[in-house]
Amino acid sequence: MKQYKITFKSSEDIFSENIVKAESAEQAAAYYSEDGYTVIGCDEFSGTVKPGQPVIEIPQGWKSRKERAAEVAAIVSAAKPENKVYLSYITEVRQCNDGRRRLYSIGRNFTIEASRCEHDLKDPHDLMNIWKKAGYISRVLPSHVVINTYYTDAEGCRGRYNITEKNSEDGKRRVIDFNYLREATLENELDLIAGCICEALEDGAIKTEEAEKAKICQLVNAQYSDGREVKQRPLEWVFKNQNGARVTVSPCLFVKAAADCFAVCFYGRNGCFTLKAFQNLKEAQNCAGALGEMTCEKFVDYLRSNGEGHRMNAADFLFGDYLNRKDDMKK
Repeated sequence: MKQYKITFKSSEDIFSENIVKAESAEQAAAYYSEDGYTVIGCDEFSGTVKPGQPVIEIPQGWKSRKERAAEVAAIVSAAKPENKVYLSYITEVRQCNDGRRRLYSIGRNFTIEASRCEHDLKDPHDLMNIWKKAGYISRVLPSHVVINTYYTDAEGCRGRYNITEKNSEDGKRRVIDFNYLREATLENELDLIAGCICEALEDGAIKTEEAEKAKICQLVNAQYSDGREVKQRPLEWVFKNQNGARVTVSPCLFVKAAADCFAVCFYGRNGCFTLKAFQNLKEAQNCAGALGEMTCEKFVDYLRSNGEGHRMNAADFLFGDYLNRKDDMKK
């Protein structure tokens, strides 16, 4: 750790100067920038600190939001495409024991711990061999992913939303769900992490602003003609799991968070179509809510009455033979 003299100003244009202990000048500048200050200069300080002068020490290993996002992106890149929408909720990943243990932070109140457990399959007393002998599994694995969850709410910290566990037959304890026993690879680990996040989403447990943006942007509810229903799944996943059944997606109207705006979109029979874009999220949600009050017939009229060329055939493109439906579109 070295000492740096950093000059900065607040949003009220008040200039200040501090002595900071940091790993680098870049780390010191990023630390103040994330607190909302504008950094004017940051240079190594070799002088003597005056008596009583405070020295700000940045926590060892602290990383900027940009660095944390890059680390998350590097790990998530190994995931299956259908899982990436859930993994976009991850705000930080901390690695321990040379990557054998990782802590995934989802918002401010949910942490998932993933560890690698290796097995000696030559040892008859190894857990993997014991599980097979007892009939819990049909084949042994050289390693497996261990998942622990830490969910915090008004009642405290609890191990909720862990898909690798289930209630025992008597309902008195939690036991391993061997349906989710996976060999310890990064792809399998991310598969389980995504499943835990999905379960938390379905219960409305993730409340961060980032999570809400991802949710309205990419997750939908769907009902298949064979009776299956799923909640808060990516569109890609919904269609990948049709298995020959017809599918109805809701909400058909949704808000998509783009790079510089919020788009009101409609998902119909043949694809997705952008209706209108807003700079403000609340305005986009209000627009989607108002359109959702329309009947199918009125909504088709709304689409056809729009004079812009690229929207003239929107109703036919989105609805196809649904044009004669009279049911309410409100979802």
